[in-house]
Amino acid sequence: MRPKFYTLKELAQIYGISVKTLRKRLEPIKENLNTIGFDEDNEAIILEKTKILYSPKQVKTIFKLLGDPTK
Repeated sequence: MRPKFYTLKELAQIYGISVKTLRKRLEPIKENLNTIGFDEDNEAIILEKTKILYSPKQVKTIFKLLGDPTK
């Protein structure tokens, strides 16, 4: 799967889990994600006031650390 900008909801759908479950799974790797684009509130790049997006680099890290969602 080619990394692109994703919302938390889109990533949860890709993994076939709820947003709440994905947040729990991301908790242990937040430090890794912080180094590549989280702000001080542990939110990813904000492109719109109501939409938070994970950058392609963050998505690639999520796929690497949580596993390939297509397998």
